[in-house]
Amino acid sequence: DLPRIRIRTMESRPGSVPSRQRSSSTIVVRNSTRVNGLTVIDMDAVADEYYGTKFANGSDRNTIARHYLDGIIWVMNYYEAGMPDWLWCYPHLFGPFIRDLADAAPAFKPRRFDHNEPVDPMLQLMMVLPPSDQREMVPPVLHMMNNPEHKKYFPDRVEIDMSGKKKDWEGIPIVPFVSITDFCRFYTARKKMIPIADARRNIRGKTFVYTAGTCSSL
Repeated sequence: DLPRIRIRTMESRPGSVPSRQRSSSTIVVRNSTRVNGLTVIDMDAVADEYYGTKFANGSDRNTIARHYLDGIIWVMNYYEAGMPDWLWCYPHLFGPFIRDLADAAPAFKPRRFDHNEPVDPMLQLMMVLPPSDQREMVPPVLHMMNNPEHKKYFPDRVEIDMSGKKKDWEGIPIVPFVSITDFCRFYTARKKMIPIADARRNIRGKTFVYTAGTCSSL
């Protein structure tokens, strides 16, 4: 384990981009010092601050790493064998350090996913669309964002964490996790009130497979 890493800064190399034009992680900067022209990063301090600020209080690093490994298994199954679980999600906004993944991997045992069932299309739209788009795609009877009890799921402003990022699209939106229980309860109580035109869109359609072939009419 090497808790301190030395790197040569970009401005010390001929033709490099000035540091002010690059995006640096403030956590790394705060835990760095200059020694003989080198930047020395205290990685133990970086990790302590990272986990202390990016995760809920009391979050265990090994547990976070196991959750992340669960996510890798979920993704692999999704692409290789089909949807493993319609309701599972990674329960954090940020990922663990690679060294913590390495520490957790030897004892890791893949979880058993419950397949569950997909939610109705309208319910899915309620959970993933921001209020401005819901007004176009979801009937008013299902506008959960107008209910004061559930306003917490639809913040007016969203912080974008740009730590260590260079492009806007790399930022991590700090959004609240939704409660499937809250959304299902609200949706189920109003499902029968969905207008007929919208109800026609609220069904699971058939799956079609298209394959390349010769067209006899040509």
